[in-house]
Amino acid sequence: EALACVVPVITTHGAPCEDLEDHSCGWWIPIGVESLARTLSEAIEATAHERQEMGKRGRRLVEEKYTWSSVGNKMKILSEWILSGGTPPSFVRLKNE
Repeated sequence: EALACVVPVITTHGAPCEDLEDHSCGWWIPIGVESLARTLSEAIEATAHERQEMGKRGRRLVEEKYTWSSVGNKMKILSEWILSGGTPPSFVRLKNE
């Protein structure tokens, strides 16, 4: 919800949120008080402009990857791949890879 509201996110490795780092829209940190304290300091020290840009990237991520239409389109592509075979869609991670 925070990403959709254009707010950078801090969450731990307990949540599957690698996208925060991959898209520079938040912090995905180890579980622990020290890492949280360090990350909060980093977030506070960031300029308002830097946090706003992170928030904008987060909003774009949500629009591209997590909206109903985006998820629905991926489900359609996945179903077509399952039925027809061929090269897996880019969002499919096979266990052997």
